[in-house]
Amino acid sequence: MPGAWTVEVVAAAVSHTDDFLHAHIRPRFDWEPDDLVRGPVWLYPRDRWTDPLYRLGPGHEPVRSNIGAELDRLGAGRPGGGPP
Repeated sequence: MPGAWTVEVVAAAVSHTDDFLHAHIRPRFDWEPDDLVRGPVWLYPRDRWTDPLYRLGPGHEPVRSNIGAELDRLGAGRPGGGPP
C-alpha cells in the first residue's frame, strides 16, 4: 500500500453495546483528503465503507502487522508482559 501512514487513537465516551472500555485504532494515510482526514473516519462518504475498492484486503496486511507489533511492544511493559 503506497504512502505514509500514521495511527490515530481517539478516546471517546459513546453509546456502545459493549460493556467494557475499548479503543479503535485506525491508520490514517497521507493520500486521504484534508477535509476528511482531520475528522473521525465515520464521517467518510458511505461509498468509502461499501465500495470493494476500499475494502480491507491483503494490501493492508503490512499496516495491520505494524500496528499489531507496536501494540505488542507497548504492552510489553504491562505486569505479566505482552498483550493480554
